[in-house]
Amino acid sequence: MNTLWIAFGIYIVGIAIILFIRPAMMFREGNGTWKEFGLSNKDTYTVFPFWLFTLIWAILSYVFATMTTVFFAGLALQSMPSLPATATATAPAPSSILTPISQAPELPANVVGAPGEVPGYYVLDTPTKGPPKYVYFGTKPPTLTNLSANA
Repeated sequence: MNTLWIAFGIYIVGIAIILFIRPAMMFREGNGTWKEFGLSNKDTYTVFPFWLFTLIWAILSYVFATMTTVFFAGLALQSMPSLPATATATAPAPSSILTPISQAPELPANVVGAPGEVPGYYVLDTPTKGPPKYVYFGTKPPTLTNLSANA
């Protein structure tokens, strides 16, 4: 939503500047009215009328606002402190998530999530300080032997 407000502000400022300056390419010299669109050699026609400028300026304003938002978001990400190496957690292998149920291998009975056992799940615990921590909710948390049996 911020991008839209920035684009709207750029658009209004650009239109106000053009209406204040009234360039001869878009407006008539004597009375300052808009020139019509046309390819004639007469002074009353132009290839770049005001209405065409407003359309192009709207698109350019949005592009510029998007680039500005992305730039400042990148700066904000760079200024964030990085997590210590001990705080990195490994995610479960996506192969078990991406395997269709019809092709999934039969699991041994002692593995968490085996048929007949209620599977558990991890939930992000929101600590006040420090790295993110996940809490396991289920019958029993997975162990290294359970995870190696899954592979």
